[in-house]
Amino acid sequence: RKMKKILIANRGEIALRVMRSAKEMGIKTVAIYSEADRLSPHVRYADEAVCVGPPPSSKSYLNVKKIIEICKNLEVDAIHPGYGFLSENADFARRLVKENITLIGPSAEAMEMMGDKLKAKATVKAFDVPMVPGTDEKITDVEEAKSIAQSIGYPILIKAAAGGGAAVQVVVPLWGTVCGDHSGFVGDAKRGELVTSGLHDIPIIGRAHQDGDFGWVCRHGVQSSRKRRVSAATSL
Repeated sequence: RKMKKILIANRGEIALRVMRSAKEMGIKTVAIYSEADRLSPHVRYADEAVCVGPPPSSKSYLNVKKIIEICKNLEVDAIHPGYGFLSENADFARRLVKENITLIGPSAEAMEMMGDKLKAKATVKAFDVPMVPGTDEKITDVEEAKSIAQSIGYPILIKAAAGGGAAVQVVVPLWGTVCGDHSGFVGDAKRGELVTSGLHDIPIIGRAHQDGDFGWVCRHGVQSSRKRRVSAATSL
């Protein structure tokens, strides 16, 4: 269905970028804001703006009940979550389906599939996507981890199967050296995917009810502490 009005469930520059694109397409925009963000630029730029709650994000930008209430009161067709906040919340995506509100983003099933790195790995492997050497299951036994690391070859990256960011990964040039003993990291049941150090992101683009497509590479232009700061999808 054609979107006439969308709500951006985010703030700041993230919300502004979505609003600029929506205005170019002739789509009305609704901003939400916490009490602390009432003077933010995205509030003034939107066609309509509604306070969603007090400063804590749990009571404002993550307040699903209030956000849906605003959508219904203002006859909003769709929600753009931006990134962060509700953008990877599968329960939120399912709730919008029930409320007949379009989510501008992936389905709940896609979020769950790609949110766990081991599930995502199994999914793309079925399509013969080239993979770097690594494990297909979570590793919680230290000796097993050492054995697998030896067979892969150093350096390796021990990375969380769920979650993201540098806080949940560690580079191991050689077991027991530089980074010390990694037994605590491997022992966490949510962690323990061993991969080699050559990692590349592949941007995937899709539309509802249509085939998807992908770019060949997403170059990480600026990184620090193994955490991406700036990306450039040069193939798109």
